[in-house]
Amino acid sequence: MHEAAGRGRLALLGASAVTLGVSIWAMHFVGMLALHMPAPAHYLAGRTLLSFVVAILAVGGAIALVANRPLSPAFFLLGALLMGGGIVGMHFIGMSALSAGFLLSYDPVYVIASTIIGVSASGLGLHLAFRTGSPPRPPVVAATLIGLAISGMHYTAMEGTTILCLPSAPAEAGLSPRLFALVVAFVALAISLGFLLALNPARAEAKPAAPAPVPIPIPVPAPFPWLASMPESGPEPRPEPAEEPPPPRLVRALPAERQGRTVYVPVERLRAVHANGHYTTLADAEGEALCLLSISAVEAKLDPRHFLRVHRSHLVALDAITAIERTGDGGLAWVAGAANPVPVSRSRLSSLRTLLAARAEGQLS
Repeated sequence: MHEAAGRGRLALLGASAVTLGVSIWAMHFVGMLALHMPAPAHYLAGRTLLSFVVAILAVGGAIALVANRPLSPAFFLLGALLMGGGIVGMHFIGMSALSAGFLLSYDPVYVIASTIIGVSASGLGLHLAFRTGSPPRPPVVAATLIGLAISGMHYTAMEGTTILCLPSAPAEAGLSPRLFALVVAFVALAISLGFLLALNPARAEAKPAAPAPVPIPIPVPAPFPWLASMPESGPEPRPEPAEEPPPPRLVRALPAERQGRTVYVPVERLRAVHANGHYTTLADAEGEALCLLSISAVEAKLDPRHFLRVHRSHLVALDAITAIERTGDGGLAWVAGAANPVPVSRSRLSSLRTLLAARAEGQLS
């Protein structure tokens, strides 16, 4: 999701919201189908559909709040409240979808406990899913926590639910448990497979282009062979000057987010850049800021005379390096103001030493 941009990113966010909303909805009703009811149960189609819509809208709103503002604690809290509240709302709307032959009552203590479980686990899952760390956390951790939020909230609320059978209640048309199980399984499976097959970013990898055919020169005999031994008249043609590549588009500042605010980090104050998932972390004298550009995009915007890619995940400013230490697999570069050194790959260690020595002797500007 982090690699996509524009319409592709919106499509991934929407598909993620629909898939997660369907999963929440499917978990609730599959759990209800496993419950032994005191009488045959049917589910009203209108309220069942309403619970489905509530789950998707709540999850979509939470993902939209958090995905584009990865450094804002306020939006993480709003996203957790929205997702947790959506899970709770979907549960109780789904419970009200039972036919009129049942009387439901809820213990307030379990209702509050289930709400706390849903909101807290949803917030932690969103935090792990969208606020990448170093090293990036595997997505299975966030998926597990969100799954615990759904199931934990459901069974906590069910523990405080009392279901009574009303034998004199009028019959209402609804979905039978067997038919409803088939509908839930089909919808959940179809949407999840559609997301994985159609919108997975791994399918967007470009295929290597086929090599262009090489023309084979065919010799053509000259009509007058004696002309080949005569020198050509006139001055020799001068070679065309080679076209110089356009200069790179360097920038003076990089956009980033720091403490929930959009800032522009000046390049002359930049000390190091660290790949943080599909984002980058910019380090300067004021601390760290999150940049939504990849490390390759940041490298293309910096002057190579002053910045060097010393590792696949690290860029450093040459003026900010205070010491270099050689290790078994490469080396370490100590950067001014940083608590931890920056790893240097073995292939870049000699180049870094050469550049630093040349800068010390004044050979580079």
